Amino acid sequence: AGVLAAATMLGVAGLGATTANAQEANGSIKVSSTNAEFAGKEIKAYQMFSYDLDAVNAGTADNGGFTLNSEWNQFFISNKTEFNLGAQRAYDYVSGLKDGKTQVVPFAKKASDWAKTQTGLTIKTESAAKIAVDGKYTATFTDLAYGSYLVSPKAGSTDTSDKRGTDAILLNVLNSTAVEQDLKSTYPTIQ
Repeated sequence: AGVLAAATMLGVAGLGATTANAQEANGSIKVSSTNAEFAGKEIKAYQMFSYDLDAVNAGTADNGGFTLNSEWNQFFISNKTEFNLGAQRAYDYVSGLKDGKTQVVPFAKKASDWAKTQTGLTIKTESAAKIAVDGKYTATFTDLAYGSYLVSPKAGSTDTSDKRGTDAILLNVLNSTAVEQDLKSTYPTIQ
């Protein structure tokens, strides 16, 4: 378990290996849980970074083709002391997160807590299925622009025994293949 390998951004492998750019909107995310408390739960997906495949292919991309969405500038600026950076170094910070439990999960929770208090963020909202399919309750986001997303269930954790307080996860959507993420019984895994 672990928004991580050195060649990943937000915990998802393959920064440079994509088939479409940030302007396209045919990416998708499927978030699932076997926990019945996940049934019908509202899930939000906030786009934090966009992705520019054209610049990557032309060899002119900075930050692996990722650009922080301007609406997230304030999050990184207001946390400058903690993150030791401003908005321009956000990519370096996030792509450098390695350990899921001690780095990624706290960052995702902090970002999720901040996002839930904001208006005007690029956001999509879906609800998990009320009936399990193959033992899983799944929320599916479609027509997503390629980029990096913070995904967070409303009211946080569905795991009443672990009390981790959030299921916020960081995921990259870099092509038309659905990004699938299971919420585990301890910490969310990031592949």
